[in-house]
Amino acid sequence: MKSGKYNYSVTVPSFAKAKELNGMSWHSLVFYSFLYGHTKKKQTNGMWINIPSTKFQKLYGKYYRKHLNDLLKRKWIEENSSYKNDEDGFTKSFRLSKKTYDKKQKKFSVCLQKRIYEKFVKTSKDKSDLSTEYTRFLKKRHDNLIILNARSIKSKQLQTKLDLKIANVTIGENKRAYSTIISYKKTARKDVMYGDRGCLVNVDVSGMVQQILNKNIQNEKWNEWIRNDFATCLQKELRLKANRSTIKKQFMVALSDGEQSENSLKIRNYLTEEFPSIMFYVGMLKEKGTIQMVTQQMEADLIRSFITKHQHLNVLPAHDGLFCGEKDAEKVDAALERFLKEQGLIGATKITYYNPKSRPLTLIELLS
Repeated sequence: MKSGKYNYSVTVPSFAKAKELNGMSWHSLVFYSFLYGHTKKKQTNGMWINIPSTKFQKLYGKYYRKHLNDLLKRKWIEENSSYKNDEDGFTKSFRLSKKTYDKKQKKFSVCLQKRIYEKFVKTSKDKSDLSTEYTRFLKKRHDNLIILNARSIKSKQLQTKLDLKIANVTIGENKRAYSTIISYKKTARKDVMYGDRGCLVNVDVSGMVQQILNKNIQNEKWNEWIRNDFATCLQKELRLKANRSTIKKQFMVALSDGEQSENSLKIRNYLTEEFPSIMFYVGMLKEKGTIQMVTQQMEADLIRSFITKHQHLNVLPAHDGLFCGEKDAEKVDAALERFLKEQGLIGATKITYYNPKSRPLTLIELLS
């Protein structure tokens, strides 16, 4: 990122080459992105969109006309020159051209100065809830996250947020801590550094819902399934035709009172027959609210308790796990496993290295 500038993602036609885009002004690219977004959001179906010149001047400067002309010359947009200055008048209007309307689009990143960036980004100010000691603590930790080398559009967007210290730390109704790093996809996290602790890592609680449900029952088969990946065990046992991610969702549907699919009903019937004590406990939990809400609150309580008890460990909440730096991953993993066992869970955990280069080498790799 250039010094003093921030990355802003715009939508551009997919046929535009990088050389062409780099030669265009940010004014043109941002306006086209606005027009495209407005067209799709409002479902104008290619109709004219009225935009007053005062708005152009405010957003794009007094020489906005040359940037519009550039788009017109490239035939990315069209202009309806008809307008009326009277009290009952109307402004000039614009629309996507036949060349770009309903064509494939792609994302492109432009660098904007902070004062310009803030004109177009409503979330350019940090909206963290700092009303509690816990959220203030998380905000301070979150401000340690940085990106030095953004290698994708999403990473560049996240880099801007982190550079501006936009943590957006809040606590949801489900007691989970939400923040900027959680709202971005895993692909963007591979470029994130946890200060001087190395690349960002996720220390995750394996099958946390399943561990919580078996806390007071301690069914050994259930625990064995957690150790061997619960969703995979369900898939093999019931011969379910779905991938692991889908089965995890279907498992939660099976525990709920909502409408059941063929697979979720099959899972529910099997669990009721094979693990009656656990399903009885599920019924008790549902008296407090939906099973999803109640279990998420229980997860959040555990994660918050761990962070509060282990303030010497540099970690952040990641819903059913923790974020930390690669240098601390093994230590955090061991501490989390020990803590979970103290709480009556089996303590199954796993480490996800977003950046493959930050993963420790295996013995075989070391020997070779």
